[in-house]
Parts: sequence; structure tokens; C-alpha cells
Amino acid sequence: MSKEQIIEGALALDEKDRELLAETLLLSIDHTPPEEIERLWMEEIEKRLTNMHNGNTTYYDGDKVLSDLRARLNQ
Repeated sequence: MSKEQIIEGALALDEKDRELLAETLLLSIDHTPPEEIERLWMEEIEKRLTNMHNGNTTYYDGDKVLSDLRARLNQ
């Protein structure tokens, strides 16, 4: 089976199976255990919350950001 046939077959899968395939492939490349990934995400969340509570975060209105991006894309 060629690489192209594998890709074509993978893209024919339903969304849930493509997600499982992608996760499986990524885990086969990244040897970081899932528990370590979870720990690192928790550290990042805690860091962001601390910055938010200490006033070290700049907030942007999501609707305005999207509107500005759309306007820039349509220029």
C-alpha cells in the first residue's frame, strides 16, 4: 500500500476515527507520556490564572478581534 493510498483511506474515515488515528500517530512520534502532557498543561493553566489574577494579562474582546481579522482579510 502506498503512502498516498494510506492518506486517501485515512481521509475517508469518519471524524471520530480520524481523530483516533491522528492521536495514535502523534503519540507514536512524541514519546512524552500522557500523564506528563497533562502535568505540563496544568502548569500552563496555573501560570495563566496567576497572571490573570495578578493583572499581568491583556484582555481583548473576542468579537472585536475576529471582526478586525475579517476586515484585514477582506482588504
